[in-house]
Amino acid sequence: MNIEAYLKTQQKPIFDLFAHALKKDKWSHAYLISGFQGQPLQPIALFLAQSILCENPQPLACGQCLTCQRFQKQDYTDLIIIDGSEASIKKQEVLNLASRFAITGLEKANKQVYLLHRVEAMTPEAINALLKFLEEPTLDIYALLTTTNLDEVLPTIQSRSQVIHLKPNQPQTLIKDAVDLGVDVSLAELLSFECGSSEEIKQKSTDEFTIQTIKMLEKLVQLWLQNPLAAIHEFRMNAIPLLTETEHVEVYIQRWMVLLTELSKVIAKQEVVLKSYVKLLLGLSKVLPNPYQALNHLQNRLSRLDKSTNLPLFLEGMMIELLGV
Repeated sequence: MNIEAYLKTQQKPIFDLFAHALKKDKWSHAYLISGFQGQPLQPIALFLAQSILCENPQPLACGQCLTCQRFQKQDYTDLIIIDGSEASIKKQEVLNLASRFAITGLEKANKQVYLLHRVEAMTPEAINALLKFLEEPTLDIYALLTTTNLDEVLPTIQSRSQVIHLKPNQPQTLIKDAVDLGVDVSLAELLSFECGSSEEIKQKSTDEFTIQTIKMLEKLVQLWLQNPLAAIHEFRMNAIPLLTETEHVEVYIQRWMVLLTELSKVIAKQEVVLKSYVKLLLGLSKVLPNPYQALNHLQNRLSRLDKSTNLPLFLEGMMIELLGV
């Protein structure tokens, strides 16, 4: 995915903001980039970090200078990345970061950048350590933080950062472009909620696990319309053994939430994105006339999901609650 082109065409205000900051050499010491599930948050933050360090910005990272080339090869000493999408960000990681940046930058530019991806995944102890670091900004040290859930980021972190909001993707544009790339329309519609580009939809649409889990979800809804007990049995036999990783369960819940959000639009006679699923959603409206309550249950479940969760018990309880059996 070409991040510069994405920013220029779909996030122009953000592109202009950073181009102006670079031209005037007036960067904030910390940016908090808030976006939606499926948007390329980490690649955007990396591109902006590269732009801060670039030797010849045009107006952002040129991609050609030695620094940009080393950055792209992940061979740049004064950049530290901590990824909260894999596991919670711990206090010691933040302390190690502060200790590393307590010394002068090792590179010629003498600029140091750290990227914390998905800061909502920080432990309370890590948050306190980060606040101390943010409260005492040092010249030529820049923070790029990302989140897909701004409500879960402490106001104290938000107040110490310049918050940047990504605009939501336009799903119809994504779907059309993905279909033009050869993706089945129903698959493109559903994946438009979790992918930031048509190219990413195309890539996911060829992933066997993605196709398998989506077909499983569709089958489960169809069974629910006929016999909720049969749906639970199908879920126990075929879904639970498949959803063995926390991130798989997270995506599964989010797809259910997409269906329920679209169901609420059908009930309210509003236009939906999942046009290929309208017949299924109409059937679902007969067994679930109040999708908002189910959405709240799923949101609560999602907030309690972590690496220590017993996934089979978690999933079974969630589906029994959802199907009302």
